[in-house]
Amino acid sequence: MRLVLLVIAASLSALSLGCPGRVTLSCDTDADCPTPSRCAQQVCVEGEGEGEGEGEGEGEGDPGEGEGEGDPGEGEGEGEGEGEGEGEGEGEGEGEGEGEGEGEGEPACPDTHDEDLDGIGDACDNCPSVPNADQAAALDDDPVGDACDPWPTLSGESILLFDGFGGSALDGEWQVTAGDDSWTVVDDALVFAETSSYNILLRDDLDLDDVVVEAAVTPTARAAFTSFTTTVNVGLLLRAADSDGGLCMLQMSYDPLAGTTENTLHLAQLFSNDANTVLDSATLIDPFLDVRRTLRQRVVGQSYRCDVDPGEGGAVSTNFDDDYYPSFTSGSVGVRAHRLAVRIDYLIVYGLP
Repeated sequence: MRLVLLVIAASLSALSLGCPGRVTLSCDTDADCPTPSRCAQQVCVEGEGEGEGEGEGEGEGDPGEGEGEGDPGEGEGEGEGEGEGEGEGEGEGEGEGEGEGEGEGEPACPDTHDEDLDGIGDACDNCPSVPNADQAAALDDDPVGDACDPWPTLSGESILLFDGFGGSALDGEWQVTAGDDSWTVVDDALVFAETSSYNILLRDDLDLDDVVVEAAVTPTARAAFTSFTTTVNVGLLLRAADSDGGLCMLQMSYDPLAGTTENTLHLAQLFSNDANTVLDSATLIDPFLDVRRTLRQRVVGQSYRCDVDPGEGGAVSTNFDDDYYPSFTSGSVGVRAHRLAVRIDYLIVYGLP
């Protein structure tokens, strides 16, 4: 009996479904995945890839069963195809098979900027700000690596945004909402070089709810203190959806009467009825300039908290419900610099469960 076997296999490239070592996030629809992932085969993935392959074969053989895997053949583009088949036959004979396939897809781990220099590109790194070449994520069942997980004993965190400022210009989603357009990307960092003005840089394209925002901040120069200029600062702005907002900032203050300065970490209101009112503060360890500090702000519901490493004299936190000026839009995150030149190496937003 002659058996004619036709196998047509169509598959998504298995490697495009995730990055090596990265914990996958299950999903039912695209809405279940953190931006910019999508849902494919109930797994959150980055990028798209498709491939097709066809194979044909004929043969005669002794009674029995056989199983084989066919090469997708030759084609153009990037993609993969496979074919398998089972059959029974009688007699003896020879068989031949041919196949062609073509497809397009993104590489499994694109060659992107590597902020933490651990050999894993930012687009695939489950801790893009902390070196973790092993990509270990054993502490909980979520797509954030153990080395940077803001809540390592509770599953469900995700990375909503990471910007390592590795290009030649800012991502177009960043917008200046106050001050002049003085933010630039220089030597793998976001730089504000002015010491005579203030500036607010925001983006509101994220679905922010309960989140942690973190940035590596280095003050590099400040305005000269006078009786009129008594404070310089840099801070993280955060306003979750349907909530009020907070400003977590590093500040140097000058007392013109005593002629002394003080370095502090502040959690403050911005654009409120009592503009820039300090809600809580802690003293920082000197010096203030040319020290890279990791500045963090967290919101859960209406509860905001901010801390810094190194140099925190004590945790600062508060709850408040005053109204904010409309330009500080709901669901926005950003940075503010006031008469202080700063370098920001990266900014990351973690979504909390």
